[in-house]
Amino acid sequence: MVLLKLMRLVILWRFSAGCLTVSRSAYYSWKEQKFACADEKKKEVEQTIISIFHENRRRYGVRSVLAELKGRGIKVNAYKVRKVLKKHDLKAIQPRSFVPKTTDSRHPYQINANLLLERSFPGSQLKYYIKTTLYLKYC
Repeated sequence: MVLLKLMRLVILWRFSAGCLTVSRSAYYSWKEQKFACADEKKKEVEQTIISIFHENRRRYGVRSVLAELKGRGIKVNAYKVRKVLKKHDLKAIQPRSFVPKTTDSRHPYQINANLLLERSFPGSQLKYYIKTTLYLKYC
């Protein structure tokens, strides 16, 4: 009886492993369902990636999320992060580029006249430039 069960297991293993070209360890780990915890770990990493993305107000892209995961001690490939973000349709928004405001030309203050336009053409080209620079330097 025991010999018959043993022969059935050997035949079953040879048939399943031989036809599917699966290694012995993979077959037995599948049989014992060791891959179930791996799926839970993948889901946990996926939720961590999504939470990091939302914690940073959708500003973090793949590289930033990857650096954050590395800081937390989670080893994940960049392609995994990219795949998760794409699967959930998460795209980092780019902040608007800084555009400095120009001078408000409609201010209520007095506009002074350009005194250089009223003067005659100087003999030396740098005469007024030097005086203006010195005046600004000592003010």
